[in-house]
Amino acid sequence: MECMGLCASLGVLGAWWGAALLPSLPAGPTSLANPSNAKGGGVVTAAPSGVRRAPALPAGASQGTGSTAPKALPRIPAVHRKSHTSSRLPFQPRVQSPFGGTNASLTVVVNGTPLPPRTVSSQRVLLPFGISNLKLFVPETQTNELFLLGVPSNPSGPNAPLLVGFHQFGVSHADMLYNTEFFEEAMARGWYVCTPLSANSVVDPTRSFASLEGQVNSRAALEWVCANYPIDMDRIYGVGFSAGGGLALSMAARYQDPSELMFAAVVGHTGTIDMADSYARASAPDKMFFDALYGGSPSTQGFEYRRTSTIHLDNNHVWLPGGDHMAVNLSHLNCLVWYDTADPLISLVQQNSQLFDWSSVAGIPGFALQTVTMGGHSWDTLDEVQTCDWLAQFSRQAPLAGELLMDRDARFQHFLLAQDSPGAFSRVTFDIQVGTQTVSLLDSRNVQSLSWSPTAMGLSLAPGQMVQVLTSALDAPDTLVLEAVPQVPVAVRRDGVATSAWTYSASTDELELLESDPALHTWTISF
Repeated sequence: MECMGLCASLGVLGAWWGAALLPSLPAGPTSLANPSNAKGGGVVTAAPSGVRRAPALPAGASQGTGSTAPKALPRIPAVHRKSHTSSRLPFQPRVQSPFGGTNASLTVVVNGTPLPPRTVSSQRVLLPFGISNLKLFVPETQTNELFLLGVPSNPSGPNAPLLVGFHQFGVSHADMLYNTEFFEEAMARGWYVCTPLSANSVVDPTRSFASLEGQVNSRAALEWVCANYPIDMDRIYGVGFSAGGGLALSMAARYQDPSELMFAAVVGHTGTIDMADSYARASAPDKMFFDALYGGSPSTQGFEYRRTSTIHLDNNHVWLPGGDHMAVNLSHLNCLVWYDTADPLISLVQQNSQLFDWSSVAGIPGFALQTVTMGGHSWDTLDEVQTCDWLAQFSRQAPLAGELLMDRDARFQHFLLAQDSPGAFSRVTFDIQVGTQTVSLLDSRNVQSLSWSPTAMGLSLAPGQMVQVLTSALDAPDTLVLEAVPQVPVAVRRDGVATSAWTYSASTDELELLESDPALHTWTISF
């Protein structure tokens, strides 16, 4: 969606709905916190029954396998370890509308390459240093999205990182302002901070979990921030707690278009990451809530539950071999799984333990695990300085190999997907070998077409060069579209034999290959 169109109705908080969510915002934590999430809740000393864990390192954080795994984090002592004792940055409600400003020009960097400068609409003015409470009307959902925006007084560079924070269940988008020191810590580093409400219009807007409407609304707020502030698009970081932890991971897995905003790294603090598993454990009234949010139970709306979950657990609450694990999309991303082993919400401890266990067995390189033993389901068991230090190591990367689990027509990493059948997952395993000019697309399912740019992958289409495409499609036919091909190929062969199952369009610079057989085949394209 185009951010400029989404933001036509940006204004200061003032609607009755916003006032109902934030009745006395400057009053302090007690006006926002859910009493059941108070610091130091019940203590559970025994490990959850049936949890299948990866081996833990006694003196630090465990890591996923692979040479690119992030460095380990030291274990935090079981004491309150806040790094600051200073008063929080002031919340600054705006008494004037941010309309009627002057033009401004921004340069945005994507994968290290500056994009052409953008012109900010003359109907908006960039907000000054401080923390602002904003409202955005999102036409796609017909919903007002509220969000806090922290603007540092001294940005870390001409394009600065953005920290995105997602709140716990049932509280407002100011959760992270009042119950953590992330605004202080990130803004002191020169980072921007945005905490969206992730509203939905079906149930209480503070209780979206990772619902699709909440994701669309969150993304609208983030797109507005990235369009109006000099954000380093390679260093957008996510952190979320409980329901917000699940939302952070789900958005990281579902939004994969390199030409748009993506997360470079995510910290999920005891997230709700398998919605169907949470439904199975819920009380009858809570099941009614899930029914309203997802349009029914997992037995009737299984795909809707799975597409916003990160891990797929079985009936014994253990990760399911061959399941619909959206976490496969995070192979390029660094993810820190964080939880308190004494958290009274045992189901969330188990879900996150299983996520890390699965990532270790699956060989997903970027996953790391940090556990503490402090007792309570609270932001206080997460260390802000340590979290920001860990996030700051990373810039976003484009993977050259992996598996993609795709839930809709969209661009996922290198590939633009068109599905055979909507309302179901599509899959493909890909491998890009730049040295041999080879792209492998194997075991594709529910794929009508996949489009990609060989040159964006680092392949050469110069005269005299050859590109190979290896395909196997379980439900062929599949159409493979090579984008930005500047000239018609000299020859196209399939398994070494000339074929006519291809077309080239000079008007679109696209080369289409039609693969009608599910077996493994090798296409060779000569230029």
